[in-house]
This record gives sequence, structure tokens and C-alpha cells, in this order.
Amino acid sequence: MATMVHKRPLAEQIAFPGLVEHYMSRIWQFDGEINAVVESSACVPEVPFPDNQTSPRSLEGLPFLVKDNVDVEGFHTVCGGLEFVGNPPADKDSKHVAILRQLGAIPIGKTNIPYLGQDVQTFNEVYGRTCNPHNLELSAGGSSGGSAAAVAAGMAAFATGSDWAGSLRIPAAFCGVSSLRASRGRMGYEEDDGIIPPFPGHVKSLTGGVLVTGILAKTVTDLKFVMDAVFPLIQGEELQDKRLTSSTDSNTAFTEGLNFGDKKMTSKLKQTFDEATNTQREEEDIVDAFFSETRFAALITPVCAILPHEHNFDHRPYLVNGKEVPYWRALTGYVTPFSVTGNPVVTMPLGVIDGKPLGIQVVGRRQQDEELLKICTLLEHQLGPIPNLVQHT
Repeated sequence: MATMVHKRPLAEQIAFPGLVEHYMSRIWQFDGEINAVVESSACVPEVPFPDNQTSPRSLEGLPFLVKDNVDVEGFHTVCGGLEFVGNPPADKDSKHVAILRQLGAIPIGKTNIPYLGQDVQTFNEVYGRTCNPHNLELSAGGSSGGSAAAVAAGMAAFATGSDWAGSLRIPAAFCGVSSLRASRGRMGYEEDDGIIPPFPGHVKSLTGGVLVTGILAKTVTDLKFVMDAVFPLIQGEELQDKRLTSSTDSNTAFTEGLNFGDKKMTSKLKQTFDEATNTQREEEDIVDAFFSETRFAALITPVCAILPHEHNFDHRPYLVNGKEVPYWRALTGYVTPFSVTGNPVVTMPLGVIDGKPLGIQVVGRRQQDEELLKICTLLEHQLGPIPNLVQHT
């Protein structure tokens, strides 16, 4: 088989013979120093492809990796936590993995994350740190850092991730790949979706709006190819105007669960949550007004205030324009507003500065994900090839 098949567009890899073996060999050969993949299987079968009389499915035979906070049948879900080590493997796929498998894609392993996904760099006590394939001394970002690093190094056709406050966008920018954080309601999590930690039912509308699953791919063209296949399968179930269910209803649902603990504390928490919900509505209105008044199709912003940084497990502050900026503000200041507003966001590489990938956020109108992907594909073509400094390509 062609040794460089992983460099081809995904559309040209459909039903390609020996594709699983090819990507698995790249994991075994290159992941030792990157440490992006925490579990893979030498026993993943090559699914028999359709004969000439049958059309292949949309993602037929494409091997993909899954962020290790969601379940994949036959694989362990450790989520970077010592308390999950030794648990039996999952007995079924999470919702979005099942959709990808239905489309013909083949899960071949799990990718590293920070403990419970609670950081924007990737390290934990179980599997250690994930390195940036562009430079092993740099962070791969987080919390989908393992997925981004694996895609950048050509260890899978694409990978899954999730995003609450930049967990898709920061790793994509740091590793020089593309990702989509879908509009609120398009690819959210709900109760019993096979995610760790599981979310109780009374906050499922809240998590479905803020925490979303997503895809990382080498290029926007590849990203669009995967999402064009995925969106029709989730559209009937999830695509609707989620503003009321995500803002007002989640407020009521969440506070209904606050029936324990100190009454003064519960009252204060409810007040704080109400204020946060009102702020969410205000921010939604601001962004909606921007798109309405300017008639712009998209808004381009930085992803972070800094380029990919050295591993910083102590959360030391950074110098930004000569001023010391706290860790979380420097890394998440540009991404969290759009987690709140629920707009779709594509992250894509813009270039390289001093050997470090530079990524941008392209923010679209709410529920216009497909249009945003078209815009970003055109932008990608206008920008032309981006230098790839990954050694193992």
C-alpha cells in the first residue's frame, strides 16, 4: 500500500485497503515520544469493504481516535484518573462514537487528556504528559491535547475531542490542525451519553449547551468532509433553536437540584447562577447584533494570547506584551466567550511563528455550522499550504 496515504485528503482514503494497519503502524512507530495515544488495539479488524455493487458509507474504513473521556466499546475509559484504572472496558459506544461507526469509521484507540479534562494542557498521573509533535518541549494544549497531537503526527484519519472552555480550540491551534466546536444544540452531551464524569439529568440541558463533542482533522477540508457526513445523522435529533432550553430551562432545571446543604449557601448559589444565565443572554445578544448589523459572515479572533508554550504544570503566569498575565486568562480569554454564546467556531492554522504553530478562531452565526465550514474551506484555499514542522510526516 502507499506509505504516504495519511497525507491524502480523507475523501481519497475512503475504503483504502490496509488503512487500519497503516495508521496503527504510525502509532507504534512515532507515539513513544509524543505520548498522544493511551490505548490502542492490535486486534482492530479491517472491516470488509463493500463490493463493486455497493457504495461505501460516507466514512468507510477511516481509522479514528477517541478522546479518553468517552466510552468506546472494548476500550477502557480512564480520563487520566487513578481511580478509574482497573475498571472493565466499556460495553457500548458513546452516542457520537456510535454515529461515526455507523458511517463506517473505525475506532482504533484512545487519546490522552488531563485529569477529568480539567486543564488546557495534557498531563496526568496515569499516562504522563503529551508533547507537541512540532516540538516535544512544547505543550500540545488541552484538554483534547492527545487527539490534536495524534492528528498532527498522522496517527489517525481524524480524532474526537470535546470543548467546554477551549478544549478543542487550544490544542488544535497549538498542534497546527483544525477543529469544529459546533453550535449549541448540535453535538452536546446529555445524561448517560458515555462520558466521564457523567452529568446528572437535571443539568443535561446546561451541559448540552456548553460542553460539546467535536472533531479534529488535519485540514478544514478534511474537517468539513467528516462533518458533512455526521450532521445529517444528528440533525433530526438535535438541530433546533436551543436558546430557550439552554438558557431559561437549564436555569430552572439546575436550581431545582439544589435541595441540599446550607440554605444560605444554596440561595447564594442560585442567585449567582441566575446572574450568570442573564450574562449569557446578554452576550448572545451582543454577538447576534454584531452579525446582524455588520452583515459579516464570520468573525476571526486569536485562539490564545500566546503561542504554544513550554510544559507548565505549575500554571505559572505568562508575559503578554511585556505584562504578566495569569495562566488561565492568557490561555482561555479569547475562547470562553463563544462557549457561552453557543456560536459555531472553526479553529484552523494560519501559519508558523518562530517554529510554533499559529491558529485562529473563525466564529460563525449560530446554527450556521455548514456555512461556516464552507467559508473556512475557502479561506484555507486562499491561504495555501501551511508549513508543517512535524518531524514524523
